[in-house]
Amino acid sequence: MMEDLAKLRAELEYAREKLNNTLSVPSGTYTNITCPASGGTYTTPADGWMTFRRTATGANQWLMLTDNNTGLAQIQWLPATGNYAIINIPVRKGAVIKIEYSAGTHNYLRFIPERGVAI
Repeated sequence: MMEDLAKLRAELEYAREKLNNTLSVPSGTYTNITCPASGGTYTTPADGWMTFRRTATGANQWLMLTDNNTGLAQIQWLPATGNYAIINIPVRKGAVIKIEYSAGTHNYLRFIPERGVAI
């Protein structure tokens, strides 16, 4: 009985470690999203990451992603023409992400599911 309990405990510990090692790790796949007008939103289909890249067409431009559910946000300033920025935030399934930017050239807006999540 004690051996069975010890074996079960070891199996559960292994499963817990394996699960913890996969949570919030970006997968190798992504979905390109049509960039909305600044202030637009996107609702995430699964746990994962949002990534956003723009290139400045003038001085002092910016881009920002905000998770309206948690308040987590990231902003990046582009001080000069030709500079580019990439921002990433972790997101949960169903998160409403606000996409904002001042100007510039859109490069990409993507949803990247976490490893092990199929969308």
